[in-house]
Amino acid sequence: MRLLAPNALLQNRYLTVHLIGKGGMGEVYLAIDQRLGSAVALKRTSFSDEETLGNAFEREARTLARLRHPVLPKVSDHFIENDTQYLVMEHIAGEDLAERLKSNNKPFPLSWVLFWADQLLDALTYLHLHEPPILHRDIKPQNLKLTTENHIVLLDFGLSKNNTGETKITTYGSIVGYTPHYAPMEQIRGTGTDARSDIYSLSATLFQILTNTVPPDSLTRADVLLNDLPDPLKLICEINPEVPRAVSEVILRGMSVSQEKRFVSAREMQKALRDAHARGIDSENLLDRQIDQISLGILNGTSDFNTNLQTGGESNDESVAAIESYPPRENKYSQTFVPPAAPEVKRSSNIFTIIGGLSALFIFAIGAAGFVWFLTGSVNNQTENVIPLPPASAANKV
Repeated sequence: MRLLAPNALLQNRYLTVHLIGKGGMGEVYLAIDQRLGSAVALKRTSFSDEETLGNAFEREARTLARLRHPVLPKVSDHFIENDTQYLVMEHIAGEDLAERLKSNNKPFPLSWVLFWADQLLDALTYLHLHEPPILHRDIKPQNLKLTTENHIVLLDFGLSKNNTGETKITTYGSIVGYTPHYAPMEQIRGTGTDARSDIYSLSATLFQILTNTVPPDSLTRADVLLNDLPDPLKLICEINPEVPRAVSEVILRGMSVSQEKRFVSAREMQKALRDAHARGIDSENLLDRQIDQISLGILNGTSDFNTNLQTGGESNDESVAAIESYPPRENKYSQTFVPPAAPEVKRSSNIFTIIGGLSALFIFAIGAAGFVWFLTGSVNNQTENVIPLPPASAANKV
């Protein structure tokens, strides 16, 4: 099937601009909705000649059109032209995480990834609880688009299942294949996927964007584990010290080769990540309090501090209470962790810069005072030429 040329008009409404990408199942074009004057992503399938796949795509297009979630692009139209099916979706401008990771050549900040992970797990909960459940089946950095506001959008669905377990085509994603480094064993072997399969793929994606390292594929890991050798998958904290061990262990569980060892649902993993993050925050606060107490002891020269320093004294009651309070209360960091804004300009602490600033302020103050004196002096000198208002009594007589 030949590619669509630029300026091709479909349905007397959608004007193609250029090709965005293509794969084994079709192409994606940037197009302009002539009726609304907005940019859209126009997806064309390459399996329209196969009636079963074509019908399944049409049914699932209607399902996707009803989905509404901030992390999911909106589907606005579906049509058939020249025996070819098209899906019209919201166009998301920006880079995907794979492109951004390659250009930055370093892991994303932990706070960014936790923010995105919380949103993505919320979206998976929404999809998996849909009737019939919708499985993405192809979560990977290339299918996560980063908007100009640093918000995440999940693109390209794979398959969904109805109540009878029948697998059906959805939109454009990994329909007959999979991406090895992010696909779980059950998807590779074709033994049956469920919500835990998406959890594996998302966890593998989180591993990569937190380490800038492609995770080992599940087949390789399974072969190694069957031979009683260590799992080649390392804890994230062993590669990136910024990531707390508790967070690393949550993601490791999400990447368990066995389905049974993973989280049962996206909601369960979301809570586990929030708890792990809260535990890290509590630990940091506890350490800060201990450092503050040590600093205060040094300043005061107290004997208790000196004794504790030499003997490694006991933790105070507040510290013990903080440790025994686990699991901590749920911390909705999706509402508090947002991608940071551009860094502020660093202010110089150079003494000459400070003196110069004070001098400028002094000169400005003198100049301002002189200017005010000039204005008030000029007004006073000209008052004799100003016609005064008549007194109220005179005004009443008019």
